[in-house]
Amino acid sequence: MMANRDSRDHARDGERGRQEGRSEGWRDERRGRNKDFYNHDDRRETSRERGYASGEQRRRGPPTCYECGQVGHYRNQCSKLAGEGTSRPSGVRDKLPDREQLKKQVEELGTSLASVQEHLEQENRRRQERERQKQEKIRKKLREEEAKAAQAEKERKKIAKLRATEETRMQMRKEMRMEVAMAVGGLSEHIVGLTEEIQHVRRISTRKVRGKQRALSPTSLNASASSEGEASDVDEISARTGKLQISKKRKRSSEKPVGNNPPVMQQAKRTPRAAHVKPVRLAGKLQRSVKKSGKKKSGKKKTPARYTPRRGTPKTKIAVKIGTVGRAQYICENIWALSEFGADELKDICRKEDVEYENKVLATINIVEKRAIEAYGKDEEDVTDDTVEMVLPTSDDDEEAEPGADVA
Repeated sequence: MMANRDSRDHARDGERGRQEGRSEGWRDERRGRNKDFYNHDDRRETSRERGYASGEQRRRGPPTCYECGQVGHYRNQCSKLAGEGTSRPSGVRDKLPDREQLKKQVEELGTSLASVQEHLEQENRRRQERERQKQEKIRKKLREEEAKAAQAEKERKKIAKLRATEETRMQMRKEMRMEVAMAVGGLSEHIVGLTEEIQHVRRISTRKVRGKQRALSPTSLNASASSEGEASDVDEISARTGKLQISKKRKRSSEKPVGNNPPVMQQAKRTPRAAHVKPVRLAGKLQRSVKKSGKKKSGKKKTPARYTPRRGTPKTKIAVKIGTVGRAQYICENIWALSEFGADELKDICRKEDVEYENKVLATINIVEKRAIEAYGKDEEDVTDDTVEMVLPTSDDDEEAEPGADVA
């Protein structure tokens, strides 16, 4: 309490001193003005004496305190008027909070600047990352386009290569077909020549020999009768020609009596000569021996009968002959038999025979060759390369045949 009271008294004394100082300063200032007013002329004269011009102002010195006599402050700013042992002036006390506030503001500004700088750095990093990703996308897109272009070029080259290979293969097939057609043409001519030779041999072999002959058994007579009805069948004709034999003509001698029986006298056999007989030509396709009678079509429409589809291609059994002529005949018959089938049936046969199918002509040749190899083996010579020359003695008498002879 005492300290508060002393401080209040001290403050009152200081306020009173300030007021007295102000009043004294006002008085002195007024006194000085009066002095200046009265001594105006004297100062003007002194200024003239010192050399100042009329328009120039006099140079003033630093402020001087009238209370303590020190230079540098005025009397109202003198510390002696507030009393010794007092606190700092009010102006100084008023300035301290402002400094603290300024420090806080400066610290806040520094913190905010640091956060702003960090934010800017983050934004720069994000922008750089976005730019990098954008550039990466562009490079990736360019790489994909280059890969697509390379793949397209590769496909184009592959297609061109396949096209060239296919064209080469087609050209080879065309040349092969031409060669096969020429070979088949030569084979057909060779087969025609063989058939003519076979026909000539059959015609000679079926001709009867004059003179006495060995008696034939009834079975052989029946066989000859059946063979006459099937003269066009090459297999039976070849088998029958193989069985024919020519016996030597025996010498005539006196008949020996048999028991009490008289000798048998018979007239000599005389066979009349027949006119010129045209040889029978072998047809490429077997024909009917009996003409098919045509049926009259009725006016009524009937429901067509249902037919069961054929199961597979029937396999025709062809007899195998011995020798080169038999091989040629076997090949001809197989070619004639296969020429009647269509493409689908030939494909089935090729699948069963394990033969590659390209077209009808090549498939037929391949099948015939395989069957000939299976029947005769690889040691036999091929018909296409075989040149058979059969030179038989012919005369005018040989061209004529007996009317009872078999004609193939």
